[in-house]
Amino acid sequence: MSKRTIKLCKIDDCAGLVHARGMCSMHYKRFMKHGDPHHVRKPNVCKVYDCDKSCFGQGYCQTHHYRWRKHGDPLKLVQFHNPEDALESRTEWQGDCLVWTGYRDKRGYGRLAVNGKLMLAHRFAWEGVNGPIPAGKWLDHICWNTSCVNTSHLRIASSAENGSYLSGAYESNKSSGIRNVYPYKDKWIVKVTKIGVERYYGIHDTLDAAASIAEQARRDLFGDFAGRG
Repeated sequence: MSKRTIKLCKIDDCAGLVHARGMCSMHYKRFMKHGDPHHVRKPNVCKVYDCDKSCFGQGYCQTHHYRWRKHGDPLKLVQFHNPEDALESRTEWQGDCLVWTGYRDKRGYGRLAVNGKLMLAHRFAWEGVNGPIPAGKWLDHICWNTSCVNTSHLRIASSAENGSYLSGAYESNKSSGIRNVYPYKDKWIVKVTKIGVERYYGIHDTLDAAASIAEQARRDLFGDFAGRG
């Protein structure tokens, strides 16, 4: 009886046994996923095999880090019977904020499945305590942390109030780094918009002076929804 021929991976300097297409399992998986059997994992990505997400903590991406921290296993999946259980299991206290640790959208808002549809986690938390949000109203994060679901950090607001309660400058204010302050020749001009009407608060010699005027103007116009510069 003839001996079975052992075939090795065709990739140079690889002694792995052939799995498919003349390649070992590792090189074949790289080829199928990236189109290149020589593909090398980028630095600062999750250490879980075949996960290309950026590191979040302990060498894991946010998803695998959450699983590892909660269950001691970065690959363990947990199914929740209802969204209330998910909210309890996927939140953690970070200072005064109760932060959602599950899926977040690009703006940092947590989302969870409710009756087969994704819902904003902070809205679900609020409605569980306070009832439905009135039509046409928003929930405003007093703490500015969009991942926070602490209902004491949330309040009902109009669209305009929610839009005025900001932390930091707009992209258009990047030259000054201060909300409502813009360069004007070698000085600084302050202007604040409310309900589509632009209001001017003078031209000032220093950025500090302009910032102080802008802060007071926001307090006068928006009250508790003035935000910060």
